Amino acid sequence: MMFPKLRDEKKRIASLHKLQLLDTPAEPAYDDIVQLAALICKVPIALITLLDENRQWFKARIGLSVQETPRSVAFCAHAVDRNDGLFLVPDAHQDDRFRENPLVTDDPNIRFYAGVPVGGPDGQPMGTICVLDREPRVITTEQQLALRVLGREVEAQFKIRDQFLQLQQMQAKRLRADIRLRENQRKLKTANNRLRELVRTDALTGIQNRRAFDESFRQAWNLSARIQQPLSVLMIDIDHFKSINDQYGHQVGDEVLKSIAGTLRENIRSTDMLFRYGGEEFIVLLPATEAEAALHVAEKLRTAIAAQPHHNIPATISIGLAAETAGTASHTETPLVRTADAALYFAKNAGRNRVEIYS
Repeated sequence: MMFPKLRDEKKRIASLHKLQLLDTPAEPAYDDIVQLAALICKVPIALITLLDENRQWFKARIGLSVQETPRSVAFCAHAVDRNDGLFLVPDAHQDDRFRENPLVTDDPNIRFYAGVPVGGPDGQPMGTICVLDREPRVITTEQQLALRVLGREVEAQFKIRDQFLQLQQMQAKRLRADIRLRENQRKLKTANNRLRELVRTDALTGIQNRRAFDESFRQAWNLSARIQQPLSVLMIDIDHFKSINDQYGHQVGDEVLKSIAGTLRENIRSTDMLFRYGGEEFIVLLPATEAEAALHVAEKLRTAIAAQPHHNIPATISIGLAAETAGTASHTETPLVRTADAALYFAKNAGRNRVEIYS
């Protein structure tokens, strides 16, 4: 048995699937409508049907146990695209289109059918609201009117669902946008942190540079004032580094710088901070460290550098040490670096490869 061809069937099916109603659980809003349709029209069967490519599926039903039938035998396939709004079959046995229909000749033995097409939010026909009986009958004008009203209520439910789906899509789109925004913010923060580290890092040795030292020194000085603990500074210079450059070349000199920076980094404490101060000079900040403890660290660094060749070249360092507690002197933090540099000058003049404490 063939069912009528509908206008814009491809578009209609797309609209039906967009509504996402097929094969969904029962809902009270639709169940109440078919209950009311059956009561008003005084029939045992009432349905809200949706027609997809090959079947009619019942979104709501009363009086039938099956959930769907083939579209080829569906009365609703004839009613769904009716321009006059109502499709009536008073007696299927007397209608050439349906007398051989298995729904008529076998269970549920339909004789009477009245269906109103219901459209989706875009106006495409989705299915019907229909009433059926196992006996021939007619329905009154008032009952026909009521069936049309109920059809509009079904369409209103479709619109509500469409709006709900659109809201869900908007929320999902907003959520995806928020996720992308957070991810971009994270990437930007990471990039900014990376850029900040690059700005604060010496390109050759990989340790912190003079810019990083200036920031860290202010913080360490303020901490010294707050906790009233001394801050120690080690000013370090590679002995006779110019001779290394002159004899072996600047490329080898760079390798020596990197090797010495690595050895210094390995031998400071976890709380100490190492910086390349400029050229062949390094500086170490030792927070909450008195001169005696700082001297122990300085000697450890000096002996570690002297104990091994650097890029197969022996090297030594001279170290100037200064220590002071912020707030106990009239000057700011800047002279502390100057005094460490003065101590370094004394160490170099005293024969190098040694540590001198400023006093």
